[in-house]
Amino acid sequence: MKNKITFFCAFLVFSSFSQMNNDGRIEFDLKTDERIGQVIPLGDRGFVTLGLENVKGGNDIFHISSYSTDLKRESTVDFERESRIANHSTLFSEDSSKLIFLFSNKKDWVLKIYSIESNTLEERVFEKADWTFRPMNYLFVNGKIVMNGFQKKKPTIQIMDLESGFQQFVLVPGVSSRRTVESIGLDNLNEKVVIFMRDGKDMKTASMQLLLLETNGEISTSMILDKDPNFSIIDGSVTWINESSFLIAGTYGTSGRRGYAAGYYLSRWTDQKQEFITYHSFTEFATYLSYLPQKAQKKMEKRVERKKDKGATDIIQSLVVIHPVIIVGDQYRIIGESFYPTYRTETYTTFVNGRATTSTRQVFDGYQYTHAAVLDLDESGQKIKDYCFSMYLSNKPFSVVKNLRITQNDNGDMRLMYSTGSRLKATTITTDQEMTETDYGQIITAHEGDNVRYTGFTNCSYWYENNYLVYGVQTIKNKEDEKVSKKRTIFFINKISYEK
Repeated sequence: MKNKITFFCAFLVFSSFSQMNNDGRIEFDLKTDERIGQVIPLGDRGFVTLGLENVKGGNDIFHISSYSTDLKRESTVDFERESRIANHSTLFSEDSSKLIFLFSNKKDWVLKIYSIESNTLEERVFEKADWTFRPMNYLFVNGKIVMNGFQKKKPTIQIMDLESGFQQFVLVPGVSSRRTVESIGLDNLNEKVVIFMRDGKDMKTASMQLLLLETNGEISTSMILDKDPNFSIIDGSVTWINESSFLIAGTYGTSGRRGYAAGYYLSRWTDQKQEFITYHSFTEFATYLSYLPQKAQKKMEKRVERKKDKGATDIIQSLVVIHPVIIVGDQYRIIGESFYPTYRTETYTTFVNGRATTSTRQVFDGYQYTHAAVLDLDESGQKIKDYCFSMYLSNKPFSVVKNLRITQNDNGDMRLMYSTGSRLKATTITTDQEMTETDYGQIITAHEGDNVRYTGFTNCSYWYENNYLVYGVQTIKNKEDEKVSKKRTIFFINKISYEK
């Protein structure tokens, strides 16, 4: 496995965070090197890459490589995955000291545990306590793997101790044909499992209930969001204010269309009792529609104008993925990313009695992200200000992802950074509630004069101090007289920093 590393320094102006630097780059040739599936920042300890090598006629080989902060490969550990075991998930311990690969066969859970500190790999095999349990989602918290799934068709949580392999099953209370588990996640402290459960025959009339699960199996009583009967709660996340108080922030809908949001809501709880819930419609955002495609924007503006004349308020409906609510002093900030599904027309041919028939069909072609919507609220949940900015991504992921990387400088200014195609962009919201947008230009390639013809997915992750990792796939095509390869497709990792 060979990869190229190049160091350079290119300065780009950033209005609130001073200058940006490109401090180095690694390239992996997709034809000859392993396929990098994941890049995991580890703060000032460096980062880890997870590579996969498909061996024709053999078992897949995983490569775990550790890199220093100056992008030098320090070590690599390899292991094979037997073709007969299922690959469930890759998890991290809370202190990021262990990387856990969760596999299983019919009888056993198979764990491959990689220690980042000692660069060693350990295998642990635990017999399944109930082989009928079917996991769906996976979390790691307090030294235990928490799995949401079904046990004999009943929604169940399985908790497995990483050291002993002890397995405990917690039946989600009250689940029936009308009560279903909507989502499972962690609170902002990564200490409790948050379960959202919907109770009702449809999205609009159903209530949303919250359960908090401890890793010892103790589960809280059901907390019902006391909501407006005209609204349906779509999703939510928990952020703790102190030991007894927390916030729930998410999106709400009015149309009953699953997943389509009309705005944000914020709810504050103390001692498991709801103090308030407030709703904030996207229709009231100053520039929410400005970032849609022109045709869609005009159509929606006409619809808003027509329905407002009839007294309607929550008119705009949008797909949104939100970040956990951020506490800024005695104020709260909700940040969401708006997107819509795209489709392409596909032609196919079928044969009936020897005769060919050609038809077309619509095929899902990924999610197009368009813009971000930011909402500032006071401590009683009332609106202070809203912000919207463009984040039209050149690549369209086939699953819902969060693209923004959010940091604050010493002055309290917040930066929301993302990558699109071969470019790096950011928006800054200052403590004076001013918003500025910056385009840092094209991500620099390893050789001077490289002509980037295509950039696939790119990602931007906060690393440590004032450093970021930007990584993705590029196809580079050069002129015949250049010394470097005429055409190559590479996976790149860039180190980006800003001067404080």
